[in-house]
Amino acid sequence: MTVSAEAQQHPRRQDNPRHFVAMAVAVPPIPRYSLKDLHAVTGIFNSDGQCLSCRGSRSLLGREMNHSTSRLSLVMVALTVVAVGMRQFPMALYNLSALGALAVVAGARVRPLWLALAFPLVGRLITDGIMQIQTGSGFYGSMGFDYLAYILIALLARRMKPVRLEKSLATGFASACTFFFVSNLGVWLMPINGQYLYSQTISGLLDCFTMAIPFARGTFAGDILLTPVFLAVSQFIVAPIGETAPHAAAE
Repeated sequence: MTVSAEAQQHPRRQDNPRHFVAMAVAVPPIPRYSLKDLHAVTGIFNSDGQCLSCRGSRSLLGREMNHSTSRLSLVMVALTVVAVGMRQFPMALYNLSALGALAVVAGARVRPLWLALAFPLVGRLITDGIMQIQTGSGFYGSMGFDYLAYILIALLARRMKPVRLEKSLATGFASACTFFFVSNLGVWLMPINGQYLYSQTISGLLDCFTMAIPFARGTFAGDILLTPVFLAVSQFIVAPIGETAPHAAAE
């Protein structure tokens, strides 16, 4: 058998693992391309050197975000009108209200935070103003605690992120509990015409909560039942929570 001169110089080159290691080391590394280099290949530039393809993507994304924000704003305005209307007209269940559900949806969906708080607070202020004009009892000493309750409800919804039905029901229940305890704490703490309705003791506080239970049925019914409905409407018209994040402004 004839052996070539190259094989004589490199005996058993095919079976020598060091040969493969040497070949692997000798392979030149894959070059790294910067974003600018990729733009030079794939981008479409104008006379000023601006990448029109990237600018078009940003423009398309911006239009989609603006469209989602506009839809969410319209939904929130519509839900606010519904909540205001429900508080103005007599309901079959006393104190049935949708303001707690509105605070949940606003806290879970609207950005930035100040705008999320504006929907339930402005809605409540409108209804209080109308009641003040009609009956003279729209504004009272402990009303600040009611507004504080809506702020806490919105922050709670922001934390809980009620996406599924069971979580929206739980958030509605937590909303009603928050409003019940905070608002009635204000009734216990704040005097009316210089006089306290309940003694400023633990026993007086418990009496305040006990006496408020019959009036809380509408609050619990409205928050627990309407919170999933309001959330479903917002998710159907805009998008599910977490899938898009429409922003009216940077938070």
